[in-house]
Amino acid sequence: MSTSRRVHRLSVHEGPESWEWELPPENPTLVTANLRISMIKDVDTLNGTVYLRIGIWQRWHDPRIAARGQSRTCQLPPNLWSPRPVISPKLADFVCYTAEFQQQPGKDAEIGDLYTLTWFEGHIVNLMDLHPFPFDIDDVEFEILASECFLKSGETNASYKTDYRWLLEGSKKKNDRFKMSKNVEPHGWHAIATEIEYVNTEHEQDVVRIKIHIARIWTYYMYKVLVPLLMIVIVNFAQVFFPVDELSGKMEHVTALFLSTFALLYVLSSDLPKTSFQTPIDWVILFTMLVLALSGIIAVLCAYIGDATDHSSPMVEDWKETTANTFSTIGVTVLSVLYFVTIFALSFPNYLRRRRAIARLRAQADSKDDLILVGVDDHIAKIKADPHKYGMPDTLYKPWHE
Repeated sequence: MSTSRRVHRLSVHEGPESWEWELPPENPTLVTANLRISMIKDVDTLNGTVYLRIGIWQRWHDPRIAARGQSRTCQLPPNLWSPRPVISPKLADFVCYTAEFQQQPGKDAEIGDLYTLTWFEGHIVNLMDLHPFPFDIDDVEFEILASECFLKSGETNASYKTDYRWLLEGSKKKNDRFKMSKNVEPHGWHAIATEIEYVNTEHEQDVVRIKIHIARIWTYYMYKVLVPLLMIVIVNFAQVFFPVDELSGKMEHVTALFLSTFALLYVLSSDLPKTSFQTPIDWVILFTMLVLALSGIIAVLCAYIGDATDHSSPMVEDWKETTANTFSTIGVTVLSVLYFVTIFALSFPNYLRRRRAIARLRAQADSKDDLILVGVDDHIAKIKADPHKYGMPDTLYKPWHE
């Protein structure tokens, strides 16, 4: 026996106080939802987390409210049923609270048209592909599962597709299926597009996967990391103007630059991800230190060739000194050129891939709302056409078969 039949029977034989308000009005009840992202912040590259604040509005019709014969301004039953989705994957500080639960206030709304506003706030897991860092694009991904119900008294319980079907379609008049508040972009990132898709269609609850595609603002790392390292290598090139017999001056020059590089890394270590692999920026840092170390080795070898290390010989033959200076100039120049070529080879392809990925996402997205809907409207239409059968697992108990 469906709940709608039960309401009709109870309205005849018993008072509203004895009705099973804690159950959905129909099996399943169609729930229309829309979602707003009001905050994205603290995209933590080091720990793989992100902070979100999400508001979900849900609307459905409960004929029992009209059947009890009271006006719209009367209080709702304290144990009245309502849907409440769950967001995954979440961390320990992630909280959920229903801020509004009442009848819809619109002039076109009927008695029994209900809505809730539920806020979800906290950190969620944010797995990132850092191989192209800092030219990476992050997919802030989470799933919404229609797996709980909420009573007006505050009690929650598990729910399934037999209880309600969750339709993320918003209001047709307002086109508010998914919205992001203004200036919601996290610090250091650009929002590109949002992808929405119903997944795991044979799951016991309706599941919607949402991906918010954001691109890292890589210029921060260019000015804070790349440019200082490039300047260090350029200054290192100045040692070619040192005579080979001034080995102590060259070594002081290289050592000072080496220590400056370590000091820079110490300051920037909190901004760089700790990974088990080398990112492009890691390779730049490694090659910078390698160039400085090899420059010191070249200085020593050239001083040896030019007899600058032989303190027992008061005179150095001119041809040896000339040869040593030539080797020093060629060696440091080749090192510097190879360094800049390597940096270009590491950075430019990742930059191009980033541009192509952004262009591809924007081409797929709706130009107005930057939404990529992967079969969403078709899925919702099939649910509406047959909510009892479409995507309904055989393992679930079907109360409408009684």
